[in-house]
Parts: sequence; structure tokens; C-alpha cells
Amino acid sequence: MEALESAGRDDELALAKLERELRGHIRSEFGLPPRPKKAEINRADLARQAGIDPNFELSPVKTKPSHSDAALQTLKFPDELDRIMGKIVADAKLAEQEMGISTLFLSFGFLEWYESDASDKTAFAPLLLLPVTVDVRKQYGKNTYSLSASEGSAESNLSLQKLLETNVAFHRKLPTFENGDEEGVGSIEGYFDGVREAIAGLGRWQIHRWMVLGHFAFGRLRSTRI
Repeated sequence: MEALESAGRDDELALAKLERELRGHIRSEFGLPPRPKKAEINRADLARQAGIDPNFELSPVKTKPSHSDAALQTLKFPDELDRIMGKIVADAKLAEQEMGISTLFLSFGFLEWYESDASDKTAFAPLLLLPVTVDVRKQYGKNTYSLSASEGSAESNLSLQKLLETNVAFHRKLPTFENGDEEGVGSIEGYFDGVREAIAGLGRWQIHRWMVLGHFAFGRLRSTRI
């Protein structure tokens, strides 16, 4: 560290290299095997060892939370996550500059649907969309990201509602989402139940309990894209 500082090299790549060397030295001192390469690591097994459920299909509301902190769990390694989050933040700024609206949402639940009973093409559409912002700050030479809601509650996917109501092949009406309680937990489950009733009889259609952070330009009807 002193050598890096004296040479004016306190950049992130140099610090990361130094950290890897230190970790390798400590493992050698304790007689541990070398750290495996990323391609050799089974991420799902590694997550389970850390007490993280790697299944992307979230379970219904539990009385006991799976973890006690406010950190979001991911199967991405730090450098991968940093690249992905950096692009998400950059795309969010670009969308606001070009379209004047935010396209960044945290989605709750996805509907798996098909254009017809004979179609082999699987389509997915988000069910509930919560407008969010991502803040970035430096901590110990690394980027840390925090997620916060930019509006008070989530909203239903109006584009999906319009599609199901106007397409003669479906002619289904999705329920209205009511953000009933303070955290919206119970109402989300209630909304999923209502969607199941609305799609009853449509073969292979189902709800996935996925939580996805991403850009959805079709999230609102006032958007220029559907």
C-alpha cells in the first residue's frame, strides 16, 4: 500500500491485484489450496455454503426472513456486479436525458404467456413495476450501490393489461393493484392471486415470483414505447 501511494497509484486495479496477492499469501500460510478460478466455481453451491438460496423463484411471504440485513443477494461476483450496475446506472441517466422519463424499475413477478396454444415461443412480462433510483458511492476504493424507491408504491403493467384486454385471442382483464398495507407485501400476493384467476384456462400461462431490476421502457402508457 505504501509503495502504491508513494508512486501515486491508488487506482482500483492496483488495489484489487494487491488484495488478491494478500489473500493468496494467507491461504498459503494456512495450508489451504489455491483459490479456484471463476469458471471452476459452481455458483449455486457456493451460495448455499454462504446460507443464500440460489433459486430465482422467490417463495411466498414468510414469517421468518431469509436474512436479517438490507443487502440484496446476488450470484454475481463483485467485478461482474460492478460492471452490470455501472451499465444500469448509465442507461438510466441516458433514458432520462433522451426521453425525459425514468425507465428504471424493480419488477415484482412475471407472467409467462404464449400468443396461442400452438406457439412454442415463451414470452415474459413484468406484473408490478416500482420506479427506483440507484445511488453510487465509493467505499474503500470500491463502488457500492444502494437502491431506493423513487415513488411511494408499485404500479401494474398497463401495457400488459391493454394487450390482454384488446387482443381477441385472450380477452382477459387483469385485476387492479391496490397497495393496501404499509409495505405492500400482502397486496402483492393478493394481486398475484387475482392474476391467476384472470388467466385461468389459458394453457401453460403461469406466474413466476421473480424480482428483477432493469429498464422497462413500456412500463407506463405515457412512455413512447409499448
